[in-house]
Amino acid sequence: MSNKKFKVMAIVPRNDGNGDYFLKCGIGFENKDASINMFIEMLPTAGMGTKGGLKLQLREWDEAEEQRRRDSYRAGSGGSGGATTLASTASETVPF
Repeated sequence: MSNKKFKVMAIVPRNDGNGDYFLKCGIGFENKDASINMFIEMLPTAGMGTKGGLKLQLREWDEAEEQRRRDSYRAGSGGSGGATTLASTASETVPF
């Protein structure tokens, strides 16, 4: 049985119009038949304008990368208790 995990990412345009960023919006799991179940926790509406709809992307889950991202966020958060938005904690530059 495969226990491959995925991140579900939404491509969202930046408010200043300078490109897009990825926003983690769910998780996915591979089934025995190689299909994937996705659990979407939120859908941003910002990407549903003139570009033709919302774009979602699946990326393989990398536990080491996720731990580095969490550690980096915690080190720079200043003890805000998680009061920042999801967009600031889970964003990265779109590669195209």
